[in-house]
Amino acid sequence: MTSRETVLQGMGTSEGVVIAPAFVYGGTEAYGLQPPRYTIAEVDIDSEVQRLHDAVAQTRMEIARAQEQLAGSIGARHAKIFDAQLMMLEDKPFIQSIEQRVREDRENVEAAFMDVTNAHIAAFARHADSYFRERMADIEDLARRVLHHLVGVQRPSLAALTQRVVVVAHDLSPSDTADMHRGHVVGMITQIGGPTSHTSIMARALEIPAVAGVHECTARIHTGDMLIVDGTKGDVIVRPTPARIAAYEREIARAQERRARLQTLRDLPTVTTDGHNIALLANIEVPQDADHAMEQGAEGVGLYRTEFFYMNREDLPGEDEQFEAYSYVAQRCGARPVVIRTLDLGGDKFVSSLTLPREMNPFMGWRAIRFCLERTDIFKTQLRAILRASALGNVRVMFPMIAVLHEVLAATRLIEEAKVELRREHKDFNPRMPIGAMIEIPSAALIADVLARHVDFFSI
Repeated sequence: MTSRETVLQGMGTSEGVVIAPAFVYGGTEAYGLQPPRYTIAEVDIDSEVQRLHDAVAQTRMEIARAQEQLAGSIGARHAKIFDAQLMMLEDKPFIQSIEQRVREDRENVEAAFMDVTNAHIAAFARHADSYFRERMADIEDLARRVLHHLVGVQRPSLAALTQRVVVVAHDLSPSDTADMHRGHVVGMITQIGGPTSHTSIMARALEIPAVAGVHECTARIHTGDMLIVDGTKGDVIVRPTPARIAAYEREIARAQERRARLQTLRDLPTVTTDGHNIALLANIEVPQDADHAMEQGAEGVGLYRTEFFYMNREDLPGEDEQFEAYSYVAQRCGARPVVIRTLDLGGDKFVSSLTLPREMNPFMGWRAIRFCLERTDIFKTQLRAILRASALGNVRVMFPMIAVLHEVLAATRLIEEAKVELRREHKDFNPRMPIGAMIEIPSAALIADVLARHVDFFSI
């Protein structure tokens, strides 16, 4: 094992810098369980089925405790991550299919449970909707909980940590993050995941630095290694030199001083010295960012970038998935404005599921509103989701990269078409949802007076 400083890079998913020793955790990658498989005697069938019900009851109580603990530490909304697991434990066909294998095939309950669970995991993996594929992690986490009760082996937990550490893992399950002690886990590094992964969302909720997508981090970092985690830049410095530590300590001190200074200003009105009110609005990229923005005193969301829905995935997001995210932000902000910018793909933002042409100047080519007006199937899905969310809060829609008038007119026509469809389907929306345009191209600035007759607001 080398003692030389090494810099690993990933994606910063929760801002901030922390210096602490590493704790390499097996987490979702391996619990070391090898469930037994054998044929049971007919006389043992009832007792084997009872073992299943006992394990399910124990797991249900365990999850309920974890949910209560998480709700108390960072809020009830984050505790809802366990709802899917609790619903599965209440799913009678799921439990009955396990019982059936025990009774008819005379499988021991551990083997029957694993066979049925693996079939569910495989079905979710094949699902076209990414929302269902992401539920695989919930099932796998639930399976480990139940298996540990069946086998009688205590489940590894991050609750046993007694000192400040940075947790390094392939990935972390909802159970893992629920177990964490907020004072002991001061940073997270994962091999997989991105800004919208459960681990990253939890890191932001806990306000601890996190870096995801760090290649082979569990192999290249050892428990006890001193680490510097820069969740803003996405850097992980392993075994840093004293000079490097000193430089980052100064940076941390400056950041803490600035944060403390800003906290004293949080609740003051945003008024200029000559008496003009200025709305202080936040920029967000994922729904959970709205929580932090509101806690820091934002007066609404001035720009909700929606590109993350389409990145780091192999499919396209559906209307319901988008509606759930937009409506969460709308309800979190209440009467405060939420400006949702429609899809701005192209330039430096690409999606693996879309084949975008190679261009000499991709930043000004087939992107943003031009892309959306060509792919009206994708655009209409997003507009419908935004309109539905407008029934739940002060939602506004904004078109990016507008260059000429006909782009605004064409996009507005699509909104009107979406309204007709939603009325036909008896789905609620705000018929007077404000429509805006971004003035970021010289041609739009030159015809701003013309555009202003067709939109409700500009973002310049």
